[in-house]
Amino acid sequence: MVILGKKQFRIASKICLVIQLSCIVLAMVFPSPLAASSSEEEGVKAILESVDEKLRLGEYEILRQNLVLALEKSNRIENELLKARVYNQLGILNIYEYRFPEALSNLQNALTIFETHDKAEGVAECYNNIASIHLSLNNYSQAKQYYRLSMEIREKGDDPGSLGVVYNNLGIVFTHMNKLDSALYYHHKSLEILEAIEDFSRIAVTLIHIARIVKEQGDLDTSMDLLRESYELLESDPKRRISTKEVVQSEIGLLFSLSGQYEKVLEWCSDLCWDVEYTSSKISAQNCCNALHLAFVGLGDHEKALAAHMNYVRIGEDMLSNQAIQEVTRLELNYAFDQIHKADSLRFESESQLQQERINRQRMGLMAAIGILILVSMLAVIVVKGKRRSEELLLNILPATVASELKKTGKSVPRKYDLVTVIFADIKEFTNISEKLSPEELIQEINTIFTSFDRIVDKHGIEKIKTIGDCYMAVCGLPDENKDHALKSVQAAIEMQEFMRENNRRKKDTSGNPIFEIRIGLHSGPVVAGIVGTKKFQYDIWGDTVNTANRLETACKPGKINISESTYKLVEGKFNCECRGNIDSKGKGKISMFYVEHSDSAGDDT
Repeated sequence: MVILGKKQFRIASKICLVIQLSCIVLAMVFPSPLAASSSEEEGVKAILESVDEKLRLGEYEILRQNLVLALEKSNRIENELLKARVYNQLGILNIYEYRFPEALSNLQNALTIFETHDKAEGVAECYNNIASIHLSLNNYSQAKQYYRLSMEIREKGDDPGSLGVVYNNLGIVFTHMNKLDSALYYHHKSLEILEAIEDFSRIAVTLIHIARIVKEQGDLDTSMDLLRESYELLESDPKRRISTKEVVQSEIGLLFSLSGQYEKVLEWCSDLCWDVEYTSSKISAQNCCNALHLAFVGLGDHEKALAAHMNYVRIGEDMLSNQAIQEVTRLELNYAFDQIHKADSLRFESESQLQQERINRQRMGLMAAIGILILVSMLAVIVVKGKRRSEELLLNILPATVASELKKTGKSVPRKYDLVTVIFADIKEFTNISEKLSPEELIQEINTIFTSFDRIVDKHGIEKIKTIGDCYMAVCGLPDENKDHALKSVQAAIEMQEFMRENNRRKKDTSGNPIFEIRIGLHSGPVVAGIVGTKKFQYDIWGDTVNTANRLETACKPGKINISESTYKLVEGKFNCECRGNIDSKGKGKISMFYVEHSDSAGDDT
């Protein structure tokens, strides 16, 4: 045993300290694989635990960066289940951002891993989230299928909160399918579970959906009570999601607009509509813009009403549009402009080439000169034909005056028309019929109907605006004013119904496919028409006249033509009409309506 003196002891202590510090530094520079793996795993778990808070605050970009980092870390440590959780959360974030293809890819990656490792709860979560994508895309049958797969797993599990969520989601699907009794059944099952576990945030969400159904059933007071209860729960819940609170605000604003309390609409909806860049829920911002539009119309401030509606359109351009026909129209317009640009470039190139050829080949013989002239002539013909085709495409998408203005200035200013007639037509029980036909048969049927409608409106000088699913919309009296707009519109509506009758007769004799019946509504009044934005143009019309025409179509029986009093006064004496009296209409109160008599006037006139 060696006994150290004081001096030797101090030296030995310093040596030990140096060794300890060296070990610490080496550990920091060259950590053990086990320690590194543990640290990375904890980092991924910390990011996953922060997801709900980031979603609640609407911090989507920060969350995206964090989850991408978490995915890289989970790949490095080769933790498959952790990676699956990251993929799942990325999919949820993508849904919030309306990036549905990316969401589906991430969720399918997560689902594959969870299924491989036999993790039922993870599989149920993925099914639920994939269903939400289909719901957002209006694919209700697929959404219902995936929600039920999730429900079957969760009913066997021990997570009542998640089961309450899937019940609520099924209620949403049935609401969209117009099966309100089934929707209320699942919403109340959800409410029963969530109240038992005191999950106030999810209770608030369920109350929103019940309030929407009650509103559709016409009980605005009960709907308002439910929404206020939801809002109070969210106000008292520090973990509430900002987007959920915005949904309640927009729903309350819409209710106030329907009940004519326009000042209340301004109080509840102004921030969400005008400050959309600070809004988490773009759909809520759109709903608020719609409510403000109705409020400003009611208050007589048409300038602000137009501004609110244009904001509604701009927000919509940033969100998904699943209307394939609209997308084709936009693609055609982009193609038209590309063709015009290419034609101009080709002409310039041709002229430059001709000039160079003349300089370089002055001594060439007559045959070479003739060859060049033939080449130039052929190019000129190609340019002219290409430009003519481009013009035809452009005029097929926009009215001639609007297309001309757009080509000259690159924009078109929306214009107000004091008196036009708007036509709405839609197919009765389209959803039920679509389930009985293959996609190819359904598209062929719709194409046959709408192509004939195109021919009819073109014959009467009526401007087709758009088709939305099974709905056909047109207007007479713009962009060129026409004093006979109401007369021409009613005549066109009669010919549409006559075509449907004849088409159905042919189908009974041949194909045996389901019969299509349409409802048509017409209303005359002022509108604003034009295009908004600077790309992906679409000509459209806005205003209370459009909403009223839509309500008249909704209140019409299949095979009938339903017109408003303003349209009736313009065609009085020209057609046989039957007064229906004042009919209640959602969001519009009582509207005086008339049925136009025609050869296919079947059904009770009530």
